[in-house]
Amino acid sequence: MIYLGSAEHIVDALNQTRSPVEVRHRDFGMVAAAYQTAKELGLVDLLEQHIEGQRLGVPRHLYFLLPILNRLSCATSKARMGDWAAGTVLPTVLGFDPKRLNSQTFWYATDDVISERELNERRKEHPDLDDALFVGLDDATFRTIEEAMLRELQRHYPLDGNILLYDTTNFFTYIEAPARSRLARTGHNKECHHHLRQVGLALCVDKTWGLPLFYRLYRGNRQDAKTFSEIVGELIEALRAGFSQIRELVLVLDKGNNSQHNFAALRGRVQWVGTLTPSHYEHLMALPLEDYEGRWESGRYHRCHRTVMGVPCVLVLTYNDALKRNQEHSLHNAIEKLKRQLQEKWNAYKRRPQKIPVGIRSLLQASRYKNYLHLSLCQGQLVLTETSAVQQRRAHFGKNLLFCADPDAEAPWVIEQYRGKDRVEDDFKLLKNPEMIRWRPCRHWTDT
Repeated sequence: MIYLGSAEHIVDALNQTRSPVEVRHRDFGMVAAAYQTAKELGLVDLLEQHIEGQRLGVPRHLYFLLPILNRLSCATSKARMGDWAAGTVLPTVLGFDPKRLNSQTFWYATDDVISERELNERRKEHPDLDDALFVGLDDATFRTIEEAMLRELQRHYPLDGNILLYDTTNFFTYIEAPARSRLARTGHNKECHHHLRQVGLALCVDKTWGLPLFYRLYRGNRQDAKTFSEIVGELIEALRAGFSQIRELVLVLDKGNNSQHNFAALRGRVQWVGTLTPSHYEHLMALPLEDYEGRWESGRYHRCHRTVMGVPCVLVLTYNDALKRNQEHSLHNAIEKLKRQLQEKWNAYKRRPQKIPVGIRSLLQASRYKNYLHLSLCQGQLVLTETSAVQQRRAHFGKNLLFCADPDAEAPWVIEQYRGKDRVEDDFKLLKNPEMIRWRPCRHWTDT
């Protein structure tokens, strides 16, 4: 108990107008909560343990912890990291001078862990590293931290190490020529920014929580199936080390990873569940709905056996009315939108062309729905006709063709495992959400 004085003294003190000697405002709630969570999960201690020493008076591990907290709170560039930190309680809590933080000091700290000189020497000795998946980057320190972090996560969360979900995505950058980058390359961007350089991310998460258990950044122009073939051995080794108590691992994969080489690498080591390209099994996709012998929730399924890329598998053909309606709606809207764009382009010509202009054809070819419309002229008017590809596409609506490398797997189990793949998709949405993780825009040094 603290004595504040008599009632008269307290009233007099409250009635007096006083100016504060000094007022400081610093962000506390978000950064403090994020730091406390990182501390409780053991991340802070792991960074301090594996990234020792100081760089220009700042503990070296803080150069890697602060950007994590910054991404969650107010994503900035490395050059502005000091100004951001000065406006928070972190310098007081962690005991560092925020004026020391800038792009150059972050570069030096990163170079202490991943040496640019050693990287360039490796590339001189092995010129083929420029075209390698990871372009010669050696992140052994961070892999050690990841492995230890996985053990810490298992102490806090009941991770389901039996079913693991794997997928890839990519992140576009704003690196422009003549800036160099071996990692960021142009390729098929999943957000249709094909003209921008990108980096790829391979991610494996647990089914229950969606927590990342394994990841690798890779060259942006690498195809999914080839990427998986190069990391599958490392992936399985890392997961078996992290879940030594699990006798049989099951990977849930996207069809972009299907290849005979990948299946041969997985066979005998893990079981896997995936999806197949419907057009490769037209005779099965044409099966009448009355021949679907099973029901699961609101859908129906047909179970059979086939050999897929040299592996005996169980196939599960599913059908769902709600999915069919959604796909019908999406395709109809997309085609109608493309028709409007083409018609508006046509109407913009002051003089009616005698043949279909290059501009109209280019607009059609740039659309992902180009195969669904046929262009023709009739009495000086543009005629847009749906092709047979529309009916072929509609014949597959509501259907998915799943498979499992275990021929004895039951259909409901296969369906349930593949539906869990939404977990990894949700993780990608978080990474690309500017209001959450704030991973974009992708911060980068362009000269390595």
